[in-house]
Amino acid sequence: MPDNSLKTLNCPACGAPLDFDESSSIVRCKFCHNATLLDSAQKSRRDESPEEFILLEPDDESPQELIFEEDSSDIDEIQEMLRAGNKIDAIHRYREVYDVSLAKAKSAVEEFESGLPVQPPVFIAAQTPAAKPVAALAGLWVGGLVILMTFLVVGGLLIFALSQPGSPFVPRMGAISPALLLPSGQGSLPDVAAVFYNGNTEARVIGLLDSASSELTWQTDALPGDGLVDAMAVGGDLIYVVTRANLLAYHRGDGSLAWQVTLPDRLLYGQKSLAVTPDQVFVLTLDRSLQAYDSITGQILWSRVMAGYDRQIRVMAGQLVVIEYTGDDYTYSLLFLDPADGSQQRVITPLCGQGHSADTVMTDSGLVYDESAHALYLIFGRYNGCVQRYDLRSGELLWEAFNEDGFNSLGDIGSIQTVARLYFSDENRIYSIDKGAGTVQLLLEEQDYEFHPLSVSADVLVIRARRTRGSERFELWGLDAGTGMRLWQHDLGSSQPLDPPDEIVGLIDEDDSGWTWRQIPQGLLLLDFRAEPNRLVLTTLDPADGSSLGEMTIPFETISMDFFSAPDIIGWSGQVVYLILNTHIYVLDITSGELLLRYQ
Repeated sequence: MPDNSLKTLNCPACGAPLDFDESSSIVRCKFCHNATLLDSAQKSRRDESPEEFILLEPDDESPQELIFEEDSSDIDEIQEMLRAGNKIDAIHRYREVYDVSLAKAKSAVEEFESGLPVQPPVFIAAQTPAAKPVAALAGLWVGGLVILMTFLVVGGLLIFALSQPGSPFVPRMGAISPALLLPSGQGSLPDVAAVFYNGNTEARVIGLLDSASSELTWQTDALPGDGLVDAMAVGGDLIYVVTRANLLAYHRGDGSLAWQVTLPDRLLYGQKSLAVTPDQVFVLTLDRSLQAYDSITGQILWSRVMAGYDRQIRVMAGQLVVIEYTGDDYTYSLLFLDPADGSQQRVITPLCGQGHSADTVMTDSGLVYDESAHALYLIFGRYNGCVQRYDLRSGELLWEAFNEDGFNSLGDIGSIQTVARLYFSDENRIYSIDKGAGTVQLLLEEQDYEFHPLSVSADVLVIRARRTRGSERFELWGLDAGTGMRLWQHDLGSSQPLDPPDEIVGLIDEDDSGWTWRQIPQGLLLLDFRAEPNRLVLTTLDPADGSSLGEMTIPFETISMDFFSAPDIIGWSGQVVYLILNTHIYVLDITSGELLLRYQ
């Protein structure tokens, strides 16, 4: 029985379904607007297949007879697959329907995907002599060219985006303190070992930044727990990391884990509670225990429970020096321990004064180590102030100087030394010590300021002065190193130091800037980080009179906001500074202002 149902008709130019209502022999495509003439002789034979169509162009006097066989449901099905994201299935379905090669199917489906119509395969049944080029085919060529250009542009942008930090393939690795400078080859800039935060995995790792290539040469597996690092140190070919109650050692060459141990508790006082020698790693933990581990194997060598409240580990002249209770009267002494086994080698119980009024050493007393002379300077006594010099090889007291005013708070003692003299601060006073003669001289005292010595150059002592009366303000003073007379003063305004004590915490913005300094051959260099606009201002001062020898500004154009985090100074290599700023690592040559490296 003949099939009298209406077959679906498709445009021979673009392949889109035609709306044919049998009222006219001409059907116009609503997508490409080409006219199709249905052969009247064939209209009456709908029971026969395939249908015959004549494609007409406005000026075409020699129409082309084409034969199609297609169901629009196939196209709908392929389009539905694409909308669902099943491109592979759509290509497979297209090949099944039209029996074409994989390449042709892929090309056709990608045109569907781009939103343009696709001409399905055409089987030519009969053709009249020479026809003019069809406008629709020319349109498809133009459309194809547009698609190709769009694909190239979009593809290029996509490749660029996927190659940027933060993409699924290139994770955003943000640098976090602490960080260390690791000497590389001779004449080369140091590499950087730092904590990095992987933005894709939300894990913290240790990574090594190669200064030559500006790339991470390796990164460790995720650090245990929350990954927060309390301290880092380097010794030989190993990098030591303390994260909460975990002590880990990584090979410097490839970042592989050498060993890992669990500590009895967290570090007591951060970086000051970790020390490394060529053979041992020492940690002081919150439970007041001191442990020593073999630096190569991680095997525990010895452990000692502390009775006192010392907050840091000191290695001086090959000995471990701790301030510890030695009796039942809660008197502190200096204990000198053998690093290899923790055995007690020597005990010194310093006293300043006589009888019941004598002052003893405390955990916040000032200890200054003179490595070149194997000497220890001890500054202590709140009522009867004393400065004592000890020979660390013999433990002998070489001399003692008495200070009748006593010393105030020595926990934040700042000191610098030359071969002949030692300068130190005690809140609002600056002292000078003659190392050979053992004499103590009060150089400066000001009620409204607190001082911190910075450098000595050509008999000029440069100090940092913090005004304590009224609004806080920081200044630099140049003093005659022999008499203490103030030679010059440089006002730093509202800028706060990046270095302790009283270091800035938080952000650099319009109202708050942060500064640090460096003694260079040209003079005293100030690095002032400012916002709005974001920049680093380099000012060189003449230490002799405080005058400016020049100023240079380095803009931070990559910081889009009008504020940024206070930078962390990783360290210096000559006149090159390493710092972490907004989780980026910057390496700057402060003489030329050149940015040598910026990592992510």
